[in-house]
Amino acid sequence: MRTVRTIGAGLALAVMTVSSAAAGDLTLPISEYGISFGNSPRHNGLRINLVDDWVDRVNGINITLWNPKDNPGFAMNGLAFGLVAPAATTNNGVAAGLVAV
Repeated sequence: MRTVRTIGAGLALAVMTVSSAAAGDLTLPISEYGISFGNSPRHNGLRINLVDDWVDRVNGINITLWNPKDNPGFAMNGLAFGLVAPAATTNNGVAAGLVAV
């Protein structure tokens, strides 16, 4: 029983790692909906990312940990939080950052 759990956990981790490396983000449960970890260009739900780069649209909550890069046309609809400075071309909602907005 223990071997089966270990193999299952290892397989799940391998699948997440491969999909994350190929697409640049990991989205649960399906693409563009749910929870996204990484630089997903379009997302509905909770999106957590280190640096926003070429983001198109986020509907929901966007948490960015560092300064954004190039995001021409980024539409943020919902709540945007940043440890440094969240930024979007269009912000329909609330944005808060520790340093700037």
